[in-house]
Amino acid sequence: MTENLLVIPYPKKVSFSQGIYEVKKTGSILFDGPDAKKIGILLRKLLLNYDLNYILKSSKSSQENNGKIYLIINSKVVPQIQGYKLIIDDSITIIGNNSAGLFYGLQTLRQLLRQFGLNIPKLVIEDYPDFLHRGIMIDISRDRVPKMETLEYIIDKLSELKINQLQLYMEHTFAYTNHKEVWEDYSPLTHDEIVYLDNYCKERFIELVPNQNTFGHMSKWLVHEKYRHLAEAPDGYTTPWGTKYDYPFSLSPAVPESINLVEELLDELLPLFDSDQVNIGCDETFDLGVGKSKELCEKYGKGKVYFDFLMKIYSIAKKHKNNVMFWGDIIENHPEFIPLLPKDMIAMVWGYEENHPFEEKCKLYSKSGLSFYVCPGTSTWNTFIGRTNNAVGNIRNAILNGKKYGAIGVLTTDWGDNGHVQHLPLSWVGYLYSAHLSWNTQDLQMRKFIDGMDM
Repeated sequence: MTENLLVIPYPKKVSFSQGIYEVKKTGSILFDGPDAKKIGILLRKLLLNYDLNYILKSSKSSQENNGKIYLIINSKVVPQIQGYKLIIDDSITIIGNNSAGLFYGLQTLRQLLRQFGLNIPKLVIEDYPDFLHRGIMIDISRDRVPKMETLEYIIDKLSELKINQLQLYMEHTFAYTNHKEVWEDYSPLTHDEIVYLDNYCKERFIELVPNQNTFGHMSKWLVHEKYRHLAEAPDGYTTPWGTKYDYPFSLSPAVPESINLVEELLDELLPLFDSDQVNIGCDETFDLGVGKSKELCEKYGKGKVYFDFLMKIYSIAKKHKNNVMFWGDIIENHPEFIPLLPKDMIAMVWGYEENHPFEEKCKLYSKSGLSFYVCPGTSTWNTFIGRTNNAVGNIRNAILNGKKYGAIGVLTTDWGDNGHVQHLPLSWVGYLYSAHLSWNTQDLQMRKFIDGMDM
């Protein structure tokens, strides 16, 4: 029977009993407290989709003879954080370690109903995540800004997969009050839309983490005359792979007004999010030292100049958020500065090929004592149909090494380089596989994974 269960993420432990439980047409959702009641409201909505009429009742006062679904929060019965126990016998019982655990048990029940309808095998599922932070990042700056209904659809599906963090990567696609010329042609998210999405995520146990690049990847700002003087290399630069990039790219640490712009942006953006974290970017500053900061870099070293500007951005972000994330690729080239980073920073360790040296990178941060995420990718960008085999290998490589060396989270990225030509459905392979492995690092047979995707 186990091989017929199509649930993503696949649970840690599944025990089947004899028989089938037929979900009754009417009954009660019996909750043990106000937090369980909130999950019960979501369960009632789910059951109405199957024409099932279940009434919410306190478990202390009910004498129900029809169908019973018990919702219980008890950290002694389920000690693992975010864990749950789902029992289907002569009734349905979901026990959560906390509200999140109860919600995740509901998501498993949702998938069982989708697979089996109203005749579910009797079973016991005991389940909990290997990573407490399981995220997806979507690039909304490179040429595709999703409509609100698309973002709602993505959030709904990610919550069903027990993903609990979402980042929307932004360079210029937020409607900053004083910078209309930067975003006016790019369908930016507005203040009200951010607040709405933040609440929409929260209701589904997803943390919406602000993600605004603040150092490199600033071309959409720096091409405008108003900001051009802030650029490290206003006329472009030669990339590490030998091609010419014809536009300004990074803010220059040698220009004092650069950090003022960063402060203005973060002061406006960050208070809109309830999350206590922020991703400040700071990746791929390839032009650092080739323009206005050349003299500084020659005098102090490129690593020192990068580190000092990173610390200035960190100090601004800390006014609003307790934990500051940054992409780790540049600091990895100057590992002597890693021990100097504040311990409330979180390095985002990224790489997108199947053979990326995640073990080496994870070991570096693990030895330093700095918290870190592993950040693989969906392997869809710069393609029309994706690179599925590479995505699976890359995600597996990242997550298994992250688990081995103590990463605190996973953020699987979906970029839009060079026109964002890929369509959203292609990215779901990466979303789903990351959702499984970040919850349950026991690898899933690929046939079962594919069948689970179809459900």
